[in-house]
Amino acid sequence: MNPIFNVARSMQNAALLLPRHWQLPLRYRVQSLVGGLEPEFKVLADIVPRGRAAIDVGANMGVYTYALARIAMHVHAVEPQTACCETIAAWAEGRGNVEVHNIGAGAAAGRLTLYIPCPGGKPLGTRASFIPVQGEHMETFVPVRPLDELGVRDVGFIKIDAEGFERDVLKGAKGLLDRDRPNVLIEIDPQRLPAAEFQATFELLESLGYDAHYYDGKALIPCDASVQAKQPHRYNFIFKPRLAEGKTR
Repeated sequence: MNPIFNVARSMQNAALLLPRHWQLPLRYRVQSLVGGLEPEFKVLADIVPRGRAAIDVGANMGVYTYALARIAMHVHAVEPQTACCETIAAWAEGRGNVEVHNIGAGAAAGRLTLYIPCPGGKPLGTRASFIPVQGEHMETFVPVRPLDELGVRDVGFIKIDAEGFERDVLKGAKGLLDRDRPNVLIEIDPQRLPAAEFQATFELLESLGYDAHYYDGKALIPCDASVQAKQPHRYNFIFKPRLAEGKTR
């Protein structure tokens, strides 16, 4: 394992001993220092409109929420794991532009089972999903709501990391996507999803008037669902709304 990764993980574990309101800033700075942030962080300022709201679906420990709060007018962190929400809320207290929603996002309102893998008996919250998992795991029952029912207006950006549940999240956000036409950064892992589900997620966004791209470290490159076979290492995709004249913004 990469020695730098080991150091970063040790520092993040040590951060858990600090007061809760310091934990998220330290986590962000450690990941930034050791190159642990996803490449797409480099283009957030280009794809997140200032002066509009942003939604972080699957916020987990809040690293994207932390970055988005510096750009967007208001950030809504949507996360079903209570401990993660408490960490984000502790940092966000008094800031005024971050709201935490301790729920899952889905196609319809209700309650679903959240599956949390526990390799070696230790919960792996970053892989928590509404999709059943194999092997040792924990289960908890959590409330789920469509993004369309959150009441958030003028949304300019949505990030979605739902561990295989992405299409359900999108189904519950059709009204928002049609109304506000936000840019969407979504994890669609080609190595974890069956080809049919991967393609169906692309097709849903395309049917809603969105064009797919991936970030290659230098620029946004247009793509389609065939990227699953051509470049299976890609898992984050940026969907931009088509304008009437066929251009994207």
